[in-house]
Amino acid sequence: MTATSFYSPDFDAIIVGGGPNGLAMALALAGRQATPAARVLVLDARDPRSFAAAGNDTRGSALTRATQNVFKGLGCWDDLRDHVAEMREIIVTDGTGALDARPAYLSIAAAEGAAAAVITENRWIASALMAAVERSTGVVIQGGVTVTTITQEPGGVRVSLADGSSVKAPLLVGADGRHSHVRKTLGIEVDGHDDHQVALTFSISHALPHGLRAEEHFSATGVIAFLPLPGNRSSIVWGTSPDEAARLMKLDDTSFEDELNAKAGPHLGRIALEGTRQAYPLRRQVARAITGPRTALIGDAAHIIHPLAGLGLNLGFKDVAALADCVSEALLRGEDIGSVNVLERYAQWRRFDIASTIAAMEGMNALFVNDWPVLSQLRKAGLKLVDKMPRVKTALMEEAAGMSGTLPRLMRGM
Repeated sequence: MTATSFYSPDFDAIIVGGGPNGLAMALALAGRQATPAARVLVLDARDPRSFAAAGNDTRGSALTRATQNVFKGLGCWDDLRDHVAEMREIIVTDGTGALDARPAYLSIAAAEGAAAAVITENRWIASALMAAVERSTGVVIQGGVTVTTITQEPGGVRVSLADGSSVKAPLLVGADGRHSHVRKTLGIEVDGHDDHQVALTFSISHALPHGLRAEEHFSATGVIAFLPLPGNRSSIVWGTSPDEAARLMKLDDTSFEDELNAKAGPHLGRIALEGTRQAYPLRRQVARAITGPRTALIGDAAHIIHPLAGLGLNLGFKDVAALADCVSEALLRGEDIGSVNVLERYAQWRRFDIASTIAAMEGMNALFVNDWPVLSQLRKAGLKLVDKMPRVKTALMEEAAGMSGTLPRLMRGM
């Protein structure tokens, strides 16, 4: 079948970007729980099938309880459950020296029942989503294609591809990441700044159990987080300066392990690197608009936040669930799903949550990644005070579960 004959003009939505948010969006619109189900085409310059199968993204992500509900509703939780570890406790430290020698100024334990979040590697998220997509009859995946132009036409938007073919639908979703071609084509600018930090991400095995405890160790140069994975394994996010990150990335595995063991101390026993190290420049940005003519932006195409609280991926899944609600309601009413009214409902729903989450992350980063002595003392005193307030800690854990505010149906488990 040629590329030209492959395409049908009868899709309800075109999604550009086959990463986790794009695949979840496709399932939310066309999967088993979608009522009525839309007909969805996913386009990506890479093949999402091979990317999910390769398992080359070892970054760890925290999935809140609300996001877990999304995975259950989309029919992919069973594919993921064996690759997650509950986060039963979070400790926060502040200081210098070996990590295990730092006092925990704040320790929050999960109450009985479901943990606020689970930790898994992004490769398993991609694999679970792709498995559910393959089981869906309403989603068509086309990888290895490049979008060239996006033009508005009566009743829809036309996406033209480098192979000379094109496809049209009433709604276009930009899920194509921080450098979103869809966003740039719409002429939507972003507000943001570089953090002048780089995050190293990798997985480790260790001799001693982690006890399902997540650790966040802050210093003036960045944060190093240990996130529990199944078994005696953890996912690491190590934020540091660009120069130090470049030096660490040049080390061979043995030398890198030696430095990590010296920094971490003995509380996990001997640490060994698993897989490859990846480095990501940290940048925070938010699109000045998350909608345009017949187009909605989700995930990193709409916003990028600091990874210190692990909320970025969850914020994208909330975009997915909210847009799915808006589209589903429009389909039931017989509305044009790409109309201004439908897209404005999505924008209004997400606007405050995105802005407040970014502001909170900005404040946390400014508070913790700072070596000003006065602020350091205030920070320690504040953490100690919160640590003695059980109700406040319970509220913080519930906030970490993502169950506050007005949630879309998928996040409520409906």
